[in-house]
Amino acid sequence: MESELIPRSTMDELAKQESVEPILARLLQTSYMRSIEEYGGAKIRSELVDFALSSDLAKNLAKLERVTPKPKRKLMLLFIGRFEMENAKLLIDAKAKQRRFEEIERFLVETGSMRKVSMKEAYQNEHDVEALAARIGRMMPYKEIMSRAMSEYAKSKNVLEAENEIDRQFYRTVSDSFDLLSKTSPESAKLIRREIEMKNILTLMRAKRYGLTEEEVSRSIIGNGITSHNALLALFKSAKSVDELASGIKSFDLKEALALYQQSKGTQTLRFEIAMRNSLFRMALHLLRHSVLSFGTLAGYAYIKQMEVLALRTLVDGKQNGLSSEEIGGMIAWNK
Repeated sequence: MESELIPRSTMDELAKQESVEPILARLLQTSYMRSIEEYGGAKIRSELVDFALSSDLAKNLAKLERVTPKPKRKLMLLFIGRFEMENAKLLIDAKAKQRRFEEIERFLVETGSMRKVSMKEAYQNEHDVEALAARIGRMMPYKEIMSRAMSEYAKSKNVLEAENEIDRQFYRTVSDSFDLLSKTSPESAKLIRREIEMKNILTLMRAKRYGLTEEEVSRSIIGNGITSHNALLALFKSAKSVDELASGIKSFDLKEALALYQQSKGTQTLRFEIAMRNSLFRMALHLLRHSVLSFGTLAGYAYIKQMEVLALRTLVDGKQNGLSSEEIGGMIAWNK
């Protein structure tokens, strides 16, 4: 399965290209060929690249579901559920901001539960966030998650609160299966805990940067990460700045990211996310390489494929906006 992924050397080669066209020509020599050809091949219009990348990701998720042994399929559906939650957040965020469906369609990733045509119909026929969320909840096996998210939205009319609740409730659902996952693939369970940890750390950093209260932070923390809820809150309270907060993180090595953040005079918090995603990448790659023909192999592949698509979106978007190779490289989470 690793042979279907783009190596770092190729990613660096793509970043050095002067325009989008040679990037697409190189991708036509990879596993992305079929999806890019569906949208025009070498003559694909730049605005359709994201559609092709989402389509390729959807094909890979469908393949992972097919090849997962039946006794473990429920666990794989949890991994696929991460993409369904991202779809749901994208849809309700766009509805709250009164955006057209066509503005977000290219980023939606189809799954067995969430077909593109169904998402489009729901978005166009439901005229407020609550009704859309209820409709989305009926599409997938997470109706209760969407219901709880809308309870939060009803209190504040803040769609970000709803999105945070979707994350909290989804990972709570995942944690209910941790015993089974730990027995099936202990490393996969560790990978999820590490992802939760990253989300919590980013929440703390954004909260510190934008002056959120301790109560707001407490509501946003997702359970079952590496660091306890109380320890995260204590770190948030004691740190006077994002710099101090980053220095107090023990679950990820953020020394290099902190130095870059300080050099940017506090403007590049993305560096922290990239450092943590690279850590997740290395862990997922270890799963892929050392869990031969096991559930861990499939879980590791799912994580890396998602990061690969995100990196390619960043590359193409950066080139379209005239960014240099160095600028784009600094925005990509991809193992060196």
